[in-house]
Amino acid sequence: YQDALQAQKYVLRIATREHGADSPKLAPTLEDIGRWYASIGAYDQSRRTLKEAIAIVEAAEGPDSPRLVGPLLALGTCNRLQLLDPAAQPQTTPDDGRASMFHDPAVMIPSGYSTGMMATEGERALQRAADIVDRVPQPSPVPALTVRTQLGDWYQLRNQPERAGPHYQLAWRAA
Repeated sequence: YQDALQAQKYVLRIATREHGADSPKLAPTLEDIGRWYASIGAYDQSRRTLKEAIAIVEAAEGPDSPRLVGPLLALGTCNRLQLLDPAAQPQTTPDDGRASMFHDPAVMIPSGYSTGMMATEGERALQRAADIVDRVPQPSPVPALTVRTQLGDWYQLRNQPERAGPHYQLAWRAA
């Protein structure tokens, strides 16, 4: 883990020197690192890195930039993986014992993301990616296929097949 983390930091340092800390060209590197974090179960770091990529692209190119699609899909994937990860479940469910552990109201108890917050954020990220792909004149079929398939999978995972079906149909058309 430490060697891989060091390699990720090195890659980020090189990309930052090459493109600049505020360049949207840095976003793919941040997306790759965010996806790596999610793959090893470091969901908070993943989310933080992906949101940084999103913020950089939004600041440079606006909220409808096609460059946002990758980081938004990665954010949806991060949240889906955390929702499905049994090891992460204790972190995502409320714990009444922790809330009453401290009697000082000024003490902040780290709560992390609740299941509902992750579900909402993941769905919004995927829907936003779909909206961006839909606005692109003459979009490539690959992003449309990827986005719609992931949205369909998201709704299927959430036990909402009636909402998944239309996205799968759009993915089929794109294919």
